[in-house]
Amino acid sequence: MKLTKKERRQGFALWGMALVDPQLLVSKVSYARRRPENTFLYKLIQENLLSFYQQLELEQGSGLPAFVKKEFSEFLKCGILAHGFLRAKRESCCHEKLVAFSFKRRGFCPSCGARRM
Repeated sequence: MKLTKKERRQGFALWGMALVDPQLLVSKVSYARRRPENTFLYKLIQENLLSFYQQLELEQGSGLPAFVKKEFSEFLKCGILAHGFLRAKRESCCHEKLVAFSFKRRGFCPSCGARRM
């Protein structure tokens, strides 16, 4: 995707593959990465997930359904830069921010399950 001369004159910028109006980028709100790997819930699940699976196998003879296991694995990836991110760069000052991908699971992720207004 390329910008036309008119779009460049008007100050439009390409952000990823999206055409963004510069007026929308002017904001007094700053972005701060969520850092889920530092939360108690994330650490608890990360440290105990495999033993939880094994204990269920022993006690019940069967494990969790696949969709529940997927929910846990997606939770452990959500918001972690190593699992994907977008680099946002302001053209005027070359300031960059890394925005980690969210996996949009609504099971128990405090970020993804939060109601958006």
